Amino acid sequence: MALRVRGLDMTTLGMQEPPYLNSELVDAVGARYLSTRSSSLIETSAVHGPFDLIFDATGFSPLLFEAMEVLGRNGVLVLSSVTGGERRVDVAADRSKSPSCSAIRWP
Repeated sequence: MALRVRGLDMTTLGMQEPPYLNSELVDAVGARYLSTRSSSLIETSAVHGPFDLIFDATGFSPLLFEAMEVLGRNGVLVLSSVTGGERRVDVAADRSKSPSCSAIRWP
């Protein structure tokens, strides 16, 4: 909400389809809520990106590498939850633009 108050364009992605309490709260502060069941991060970026800041709280590694692809130049990816477990993912490291679901676009 603090970022919206400063006039930033915010997109929040979640798994639940709206209407949903979280989607209603996001809408109430003037941000955009989209479900990943109807639009992927890459599809969302094509319409609303590239993003300058992505704050991830999923810990889902395939999504993190997608997030790197949709960052704008000098964009920041914040990893607030990284859970390893036994999951493995292959990464095409030569495709990543950056060494480093809410996404923010500076005005």
